[in-house]
This record gives sequence, C-alpha cells and structure tokens, in this order.
Amino acid sequence: MNEHYTFEEHLAEVLSRYGDTPDPRLKEIMEALTRHLLSFAHEVKLSRDEWMKGLQFLTATGQKSDDKRLEMMLLSDLLGLSALIDIMEYGGEIAESELAPTDGTLLGPFYFPNAPERAFGDTTIEVDDPSERLRVHGTVMTTEGKAIPNATIEIWQNGHDGLYTVQALDRFPMEHLRGTYRSRDDGEFEILCLRPVDYPVPMDGPPGDMLRATEREGMRAAHLHFLVTADGFKPLVTELFDTQSVRLHSDVVFGVRPSLLRTPTPGADGILETTFDLVLQPA
Repeated sequence: MNEHYTFEEHLAEVLSRYGDTPDPRLKEIMEALTRHLLSFAHEVKLSRDEWMKGLQFLTATGQKSDDKRLEMMLLSDLLGLSALIDIMEYGGEIAESELAPTDGTLLGPFYFPNAPERAFGDTTIEVDDPSERLRVHGTVMTTEGKAIPNATIEIWQNGHDGLYTVQALDRFPMEHLRGTYRSRDDGEFEILCLRPVDYPVPMDGPPGDMLRATEREGMRAAHLHFLVTADGFKPLVTELFDTQSVRLHSDVVFGVRPSLLRTPTPGADGILETTFDLVLQPA
C-alpha cells in the first residue's frame, strides 16, 4: 500500500479478492455490490460516526425481527428494494396474442404459511369486524386464457384496526383474515373477506425511526394480499388495491400498480363485490 492510497486503488484491491469465486453468478453479485457500496460511501463522504450508526441500525433491525415479525423485510419494502425486485421478476415482453400476466407486488412482512383451507366462497372472518364485507371472485388462467384448475390461492389482510392477525395473536385466532382457497375445474375462485382499509406500517422499530427522521408518512394503501401457486407456473405474489384508498399515490412501500386497482360495487345481496382474475406465467 503506497503513501497516497486512493479510492480507485482500494476498490480494485477489494474487487480482486473475488477473482477466484467459483460460482459466476455469486462473483457477479459480490463484485457489483462491492462497487456500489464503496462508491456510495465515497460519494457521500461517509464519516466513521455515520458508518457506525448505520451498522447499529442494521443490527437493531435484525434484533427486532422474530418468527412473527420480519423487520428486515419491512426495511427492504420501505427502501423500495422489494418493489424493484417484483418489477424485474414479473416484467418482460409478451406476445400480442397473449394476456398480460397479473402484475406482481410485495409479499410484505406479515405473510405466514399454512393458512387454513377454505371452500369456494367461504369467509376468512373468524372474529367480528366493523369493516364492510367484500366478495372477491375471479378466474386463475394462463396467458392464453385457459383455466388453471386446482391452483392454490392464499389470501391475508389487516383488520379495521390496521393490524394483521400475526400482530395480535392475543386477540385473534391464527385463522382470522387468512385463508387458502383452490380454483375449481373452470379456474374460478371466490373469497369473502373484509373491504381493505389503509393502515400504518409498524413504527416501533428502526425502520419506523428512519421514516420519522426523513419525515415520511408510514401508511399503506388499502389492499388484500394474494399468493397464487399452480403446477407448471411461476408463483404469483400480488395485491388487490381498493380505489377508495386516499394513499394510492403515496403508498409507503411503493406497491401500487394501476392494473391491480379495483372498485367494489354492491352485489345482488348487498355485499360489495369485485372481480380479480389471476393470470399466471409458465414456469
């Protein structure tokens, strides 16, 4: 190392340590991460104190996580990284004769597997909630418009109080506002749930501190979560957004997609309903 060790020399030396990485994809990722991370610190002239605060912030974020709370996922969402991954994952060109695959968006930090199996049209509501009821029906299909039978459709959402079931297991059974449905032979599915409402993301951890420090509002636009899987097709993680939400243009995790907006209307029995078809891409 010479007396006037430069940024360029340091970067080159760090990059050289990955030269023998046997996995070419891992090598590509680590080299790109190194270039951008070191260039970021160099560009903003990151001080030792700021660097230490950053390490403490990431450590505290990890320590806030547990088996019911994914604080690192929340941080990724708030930074816009999760949304970018979804845009890249579900993007791509389609043939003119094909239907556009349903846009993907965020899984979020409150997904929990093994939601209870529910029959066609059954409700996810296990505890009374003042929110309006919403019936969602649609068809799971291919980009060629063919029905996909026996697809698995997992749904989860927050209640009127803004909380997901996993955030309040002292008040709600694990089955509340969660369900696993299956499409029929004609690809159709039907779900009875709550009309979604806007809600705040958790503000009691380091990501919440970040929002306050940058004066960002920590609110999500009203939505329902879907995770759709079927043999021979790529999994789809998506959300249905309600046009009544006042935060469609300020969703804190950048998750809203125009194609996912729906306006519920009263059905014959007075219950609000909407159609949400799910178009899957081949694996």
